[in-house]
Amino acid sequence: MVKIRCRFCTHFDYNHLDSRYEPRAEGEHFCGLHGMAPVDPDGPQVNLDHRGGCGYYPKKREVQLTFDFQF
Repeated sequence: MVKIRCRFCTHFDYNHLDSRYEPRAEGEHFCGLHGMAPVDPDGPQVNLDHRGGCGYYPKKREVQLTFDFQF
């Protein structure tokens, strides 16, 4: 069984109705993409999309662009 990757997913503990992340106590995490379905980020992959996966989307790191003007 595949290990779940929730901790690095954009939808982990994200409430789409309020458009914000909600801090939760350990063991009370949810998936915002699947109607706030309860998930265990340390457990096996849950079949939330009925294809054996969940619609995982990785969080993107912010990148700061800088310009170096040397003439």
